[in-house]
Amino acid sequence: SVFALFYTAYCQYVLGKTEESYNNFIKVTKSYPAHKLGIESHIYAAKCCIISGDYEKAIREGRLAINKSNDLAQKVDAILLVVNLHQELNQLDDAVSLLSTSTSFNEKNIPIKFKLAEIYSYQGKITEADEIYEDIQNFYAGTKYAEEASFRRGKMFFEAEKFFQAKNHFAFCESNFPNGDFAEQAMYYKAFSAEKLGQSDESVLLFQKITMLYEKSYYVFSAHERLAFLFYENGEYDRALSEINFLQENYSEQVAFS
Repeated sequence: SVFALFYTAYCQYVLGKTEESYNNFIKVTKSYPAHKLGIESHIYAAKCCIISGDYEKAIREGRLAINKSNDLAQKVDAILLVVNLHQELNQLDDAVSLLSTSTSFNEKNIPIKFKLAEIYSYQGKITEADEIYEDIQNFYAGTKYAEEASFRRGKMFFEAEKFFQAKNHFAFCESNFPNGDFAEQAMYYKAFSAEKLGQSDESVLLFQKITMLYEKSYYVFSAHERLAFLFYENGEYDRALSEINFLQENYSEQVAFS
């Protein structure tokens, strides 16, 4: 049956028997071309090809899954698989073309929207990327997707050295999602943006707030680092030394590699 053949191939895949699993996944695609597991087998056959280093064959299998599937979640998985391969091969126009076929807003295809914005940002198409993030924020206002979109907007502008816009987006993320997954990061980059804008006093207050609000983490460590730097730059050497001593006592491993 389709189930027996698919799960035989899947077990072989999990066990690292790539060639055997690939051959069996191909058998499923040929014997049950319209079945959901037959289409899923194209995706796993593509993954086997990735392991073997044959990206072009992986793309072909992935595109077969995209063309055959009527299940949106499955189609999204296949699209993202193929897009990641196009990115790996620096075929960004092909990646954008494939992502652009999904125009409707649906919770299942949100990863496609984020991926398209990510590639636009990488290509330097800030306006196009920002429009997608803004659409996500508006369409899913108040949700985790809006939070992620607002943070990504800030990070995109930060990396483009547009610190005024970056700070505004991080501030929006922080104030509207104070208990969200990106709250600590948003506060950190808001502080860093303020520092880049020459707003030393505000950045010090924000970095200090991070060290008081959050437990030991990468961003708390980095906040103490930035405070040490800012205090040193402002000629407050005792306070800078205090931060350095704190880091050495509490983050000795990170200090050794920073």
